[in-house]
Amino acid sequence: MVNGDSGQELPKLINGINSPVLFWLDGHYSFGPIHQSDAHTPISLELQAILKHHIKKHIILIDDARCFNGTNDYPHLDVLLRMIREDGNYRADVSADIIRLIPITIS
Repeated sequence: MVNGDSGQELPKLINGINSPVLFWLDGHYSFGPIHQSDAHTPISLELQAILKHHIKKHIILIDDARCFNGTNDYPHLDVLLRMIREDGNYRADVSADIIRLIPITIS
């Protein structure tokens, strides 16, 4: 278990991953005495870390698709989907409030 800001910890943790994994991204920052960031969500940093990883066969599930409207530090869904297309390694779809990123080549 890793305790900390996932936007900061995931890039460090992912370096030790040597096979495809399933990522469930559902990070939200807390406010009040345990507040750890000025941002509302670490999603952009988390996704950048995963997309930069040398393994391109991870499965990435991102919860709360409805929040991807360009507010509260969530990118607009169109921006996120464009980033995925430009990466070229994943196909994306949205269903049941979950953004699903599946490797284009599974084998």
